[in-house]
Amino acid sequence: MGNRTIPYRVFRRDVKYRRIEVRENGEVLVIVPRDFPDPDAFLLKKVGWVLEKLEKIDEYREFSERINSGGKFPLFGELYKVRVKRGPYNFAIEKDVLLVSLPDTSRTCSYMERKIRESLKGRLRGRVESYSQRIGVEAGEVRIKKMKSKWGSCSHLGNLNFNLKIAGLPEYLFNFVVAHEVIHLKHHRHSKEFKEVCRELFPNYKELQEEVAMWWYALQNNPYWRRIYGNL
Repeated sequence: MGNRTIPYRVFRRDVKYRRIEVRENGEVLVIVPRDFPDPDAFLLKKVGWVLEKLEKIDEYREFSERINSGGKFPLFGELYKVRVKRGPYNFAIEKDVLLVSLPDTSRTCSYMERKIRESLKGRLRGRVESYSQRIGVEAGEVRIKKMKSKWGSCSHLGNLNFNLKIAGLPEYLFNFVVAHEVIHLKHHRHSKEFKEVCRELFPNYKELQEEVAMWWYALQNNPYWRRIYGNL
């Protein structure tokens, strides 16, 4: 494809429609109905789209390598070196170092998760209240969860769920993600009205969407965040 040789896999399944998936690791999957005649020809018609997706993934990888170089831990807009030691419980920041102290270092990740949740809870409530007032909505409960594939969600009861990993974002992207979910309290789908509110709050929201996607890839590949999330 173009100047690239790209391996791909074909899956014949009990599906109604054909589709192509380009995964975050660069894997290309062609998924077609069992009786579909020529999946290779179908893929060739989508060469341009596939190349665009792969080029985007290359950009994400380069960004991820910059963010994660030196084993840094992204937290609330900063990149920290992490130092863990055995001792009394402590979770503190000194310049560019995150100091983690606890009696049993085998539980470092669970302790880090607890401290991040404590700090994140207050930040989220403040931002949700602020954007709720600006948009003219009322939020229900605000919960923090480990999510596998999204930054947040809005329930039909008006409760907001946020991915713990939002704590790894710079503040301006943190605000953008929070506002995105609050807007869903008013407009449940990504409708024209939803996008209009996004533009009012963030005139450059298209660029912010792209940045958020790059950070998602970086945090997915950060060793500390991977350990905190375990096998999720």
